[in-house]
Amino acid sequence: YIEDMGQDDLYYPANQMIKSDNVISVIGWTIHDINNVNYTKIRKVLDRLHTYKKPMLIRFANEMNVSALGNDPEKYKEVFRNVADMIHEYPNFGVVWSPNDIGGLDRPFDYFYPGDEYVDWIGVSSYMKKYFQGKQTTDYKDSVYFMTGDFAWATNSIKPIIKFMQKNNINKNKGEN
Repeated sequence: YIEDMGQDDLYYPANQMIKSDNVISVIGWTIHDINNVNYTKIRKVLDRLHTYKKPMLIRFANEMNVSALGNDPEKYKEVFRNVADMIHEYPNFGVVWSPNDIGGLDRPFDYFYPGDEYVDWIGVSSYMKKYFQGKQTTDYKDSVYFMTGDFAWATNSIKPIIKFMQKNNINKNKGEN
């Protein structure tokens, strides 16, 4: 996990485990301001991660559809593409695009998808939510849309991303068909 607040390496014990084990790591890279991205710092972190000589999947700027990162979808895509281009310069890295399972009605996945050439893997943050906004008396309509209450099954909450991928013919299978 990397955060944009000055960190330039993985913290202990993850850094030691990655060095000593035969692993593929998913590195969550959280940023808080899409309008204040330090590409020099990103390069420094990527160079440092590359010294591990291990395969890594970089999950950059995730959950844009439920945070301020999504206030300007075009800016989000521009920054994501720039960083993805940088990540792709390293042969042992892959790029993960990872929205939250259910965003706001005004933030569909389509607004934020940067394009197949920038994304190697699609991940999704999915949290089982028994109650909508913590309210035990959620009305039926909100329970259905936000998959809470009787509809709070983990498999239900990933259906929207699967449908998005099918609708847009997105297939990240790198193997032979």
